[in-house]
Amino acid sequence: MTANYQAYQHTKQQIDQALEQLDGLLRSQKTYFSAQQLLQARLCNLDDPRYLSRIAQAPDSPAQKLYHVVLQNKALIEQTVASIDSFQQQSIELLQEIFHRGVMEKQDLEAMFFYLHTLVVDNNSQEKIPMELIDFFAVNTLEKCNLSQTELAILLHLLIQIKAKTRFAFAYPHWADMLVQIVESSTNIPLQGRAGFLLEAGDYYVVACQRAKAMQCYHRVAELYRKADDLQNSAYALQKYYKINNSFPANMQVEADQQQLQQQYGKFAKIVLQGVESKVLKVDPVEFSDGFAEIFQQVMHKVEKEIDKVGDLHLVHQRWQLMAKYFEQAGICWRTPGVMNPGVRFD
Repeated sequence: MTANYQAYQHTKQQIDQALEQLDGLLRSQKTYFSAQQLLQARLCNLDDPRYLSRIAQAPDSPAQKLYHVVLQNKALIEQTVASIDSFQQQSIELLQEIFHRGVMEKQDLEAMFFYLHTLVVDNNSQEKIPMELIDFFAVNTLEKCNLSQTELAILLHLLIQIKAKTRFAFAYPHWADMLVQIVESSTNIPLQGRAGFLLEAGDYYVVACQRAKAMQCYHRVAELYRKADDLQNSAYALQKYYKINNSFPANMQVEADQQQLQQQYGKFAKIVLQGVESKVLKVDPVEFSDGFAEIFQQVMHKVEKEIDKVGDLHLVHQRWQLMAKYFEQAGICWRTPGVMNPGVRFD
């Protein structure tokens, strides 16, 4: 892997240097794939007759000045676009080596961290997420990672964030379970890291229809920040806690002591109270019954498989009807958000 890693690092250095030179053309597009997309658009403009006609009619305009800058840097732009393609391909090759070996080592995570982080922060990268990465860690994750607890927490955090961008965002709540377990058992993870990991796990539990676990995460984050005298961040975590709480049936909700919250949070209490007073969509109480989360996983896999056959569903009501059909087959009468909220218009 050493030779491949050295080539990989060399490609990354080339891209970083080129993007620094081309900074004026990139605006705020600083991640590799979003920068590549913008640079490709700049190149296309050089051969677009309508664009060329428009700037010809406006001499000394910002558009014409931009055209000349792109033209002057055309070779570097083409090289950078190609280098980012190479970076993507080399990343996949390194991943395949890990898959073939069957275990991720510390040096593998160090090598792949930037690529995985790029997939997390770049909203245009969903199609660049190799499904083998998700599938590889889908089962027996711990056995496939020769990592320290902190390193494993980092990997799980990245995987959860990557997964959240895909159609199957709901699919692997066991990652959140492992992440929470690691955070709570490790003493080496600093406060900001612990809180960030638990917040991410909580958000993932919401997607996976495991709201009680999400609330536990948010409450734990609020505790951590409060012990560190960071009342503002504690308040925001507790706001999320109460927003989820409000989706539960009335007899299952935690009652908020607003007077105590005012005393505890002072000027930041209004942040918490926004969560306490939030109006949320009504949810079928069946979603809070024992075993529903597991059936939800099964149903959503069937829904996505059927969508693969019939094509994209452009209306949310179509997806809900499909979900209701598979819930019925599982012996559950599930009422859609449309049924539960008759006065609400859903796009």
